[in-house]
Amino acid sequence: MDEKFSGEVTQKTPDGSVTVTFFSGKKHGPTRFVSDRGVVTSEIQYENDVIHGKVRQFYKSGKLMSEITYVNGAQSGTFVSFSENGMKQMESSYSGGELSGQFIAFDEFGDIAAERSYANGVMNGKSSLYYSKTRGGHIYELSFYENGLLEGDKVTFYATGEVMSITKYKAGKAQTYPQNFDRSGNISKRM
Repeated sequence: MDEKFSGEVTQKTPDGSVTVTFFSGKKHGPTRFVSDRGVVTSEIQYENDVIHGKVRQFYKSGKLMSEITYVNGAQSGTFVSFSENGMKQMESSYSGGELSGQFIAFDEFGDIAAERSYANGVMNGKSSLYYSKTRGGHIYELSFYENGLLEGDKVTFYATGEVMSITKYKAGKAQTYPQNFDRSGNISKRM
């Protein structure tokens, strides 16, 4: 590419085409991938040959699949993905290209299935898993992580909300056998 070229270049691909915007010979502005049916399948923003700005992926139907912002080539901000019927599947936060903050996964009905905290790309903090709304929507498992390793009590619950088991962890290793409970809160015998 001529280092002084500014404008758009469209090139055929095996399943459609790609249009790249250049300024002074560098990718600068939107790059769009279009299917052979004329539907945009992805959009990527560039600044001086580096991904910078919104990146969106689309289903063949044209509906939004995912969206994330990049800052100087690294994922930064909120990532969100959707099923083809428009239900949110996942939402997470990035900083400097790594998961940092909340990660939330949704079930096929749009209800929260999992919530986790991340710092610098590793689980750090509270992790919660949930039963589906059809089973009551209560929490299934509650645990805590430090630098990607289980730390403290990992508690599981019955679908009705009562404690099912507790296992103590230190640096990712179980310190005790799980202490199991019946639905009335009484300790049940180990098998």
